[in-house]
Amino acid sequence: MMFLRWKVMAEFWAETIIHIVASDSVKVHMERLEQGGEFLAHVWALLNHAG
Repeated sequence: MMFLRWKVMAEFWAETIIHIVASDSVKVHMERLEQGGEFLAHVWALLNHAG
């Protein structure tokens, strides 16, 4: 039961992060990366270059 809860939470946050990263503008991500970056900017860069 506890494993199922963690699995649901992990899937929810993974989908949420991917949605947020994919829906934001390229310009904003590039500006964040130039300033040292933030977590979502790095995820965006990895997803864009990984295909």
